[in-house]
Amino acid sequence: MAAPTTTDAKCQSCKSSPGKWCCQDCVGSQLLCGLCCRNRHALLIYHRVERWNGRYYHSRALWETGVKLYLGHNGLPCPESTSNAGLPLNDDVGGGMQPLEGYNLGPNPPTTFEDSFYATAFEEVGPDAEDEGNEEEDSLEDLKNSQTNLVLQPSSRDQSGNPFIAIIDVSGVHHLPVVHCTCRRAEDDILFLEMGLFPASFNRIRTVFTFNVLTDFRLSNLECKTSAYQYYQKL
Repeated sequence: MAAPTTTDAKCQSCKSSPGKWCCQDCVGSQLLCGLCCRNRHALLIYHRVERWNGRYYHSRALWETGVKLYLGHNGLPCPESTSNAGLPLNDDVGGGMQPLEGYNLGPNPPTTFEDSFYATAFEEVGPDAEDEGNEEEDSLEDLKNSQTNLVLQPSSRDQSGNPFIAIIDVSGVHHLPVVHCTCRRAEDDILFLEMGLFPASFNRIRTVFTFNVLTDFRLSNLECKTSAYQYYQKL
């Protein structure tokens, strides 16, 4: 995607916050702030996003903006959860930010590098052993200036304690925290199947496949003789 004409380009949705995020799959690839990107993709969880780092756009993940996978209510938060008790559902899914308006979606996405997951994770990991002579402030400064295309994987749980799962889709491999329904007693595998996701296991589900990717692999295997390994490498 072409770089913005100014370094202080505004979000094209809220018109107020800096627009740093863009989506490769949305029509028009609008510049969005982290909050608008999260709200717009609440039900578009398989989209691929990028973030402007001052020099170019590089791949990031929707979970960094706060997007979560909600089970039990067609992708919407459970209305009986403690944070959403008494709030009405809004079924107007065509209004961009409307589907989850009024729900507690967790903390807002960070707007500075110092507050981001990247800075925190990098400080925890520290520099590699062979780079110890350079000290970590040089490495952290390089990361801050985005001179690397580092893509870190999420930890096992988010800040709210929700477990991350890997979602395999035709658009790639995505990681999202899962928020379980509190008003239904259905098994996890049933809730995932309702969302069009096929679990790789039935105990401690950590990986799921979308129905679309299973269908696409079947066609690739039958028509192009693509092996499972080759197909996964393509993703």
